Amino acid sequence: NALFRDKKGPDAEQVIEVKVDAGDAKLVGVLVAAGFAASNGEAKRVIEQGGVKVDGEVVKDIGATVAVGAMVQKGPRHFARVVR
Repeated sequence: NALFRDKKGPDAEQVIEVKVDAGDAKLVGVLVAAGFAASNGEAKRVIEQGGVKVDGEVVKDIGATVAVGAMVQKGPRHFARVVR
């Protein structure tokens, strides 16, 4: 698959936009809002197992926050951008 072979990142249509009310949002909430996890508990497990990246960096802190404009990736194929 060219997306992963060439390391270009996702196309615009592959990125889900997750709207937040103000400032930074909890990473757990962003994963649930994007549909990447069915519950907060599942989102926490994925984060603890190292399955989530924010702007290309692996995050293992379940209390982490995500800034507006950040790209959140779960696994190799799920991408979300945090927007206001």
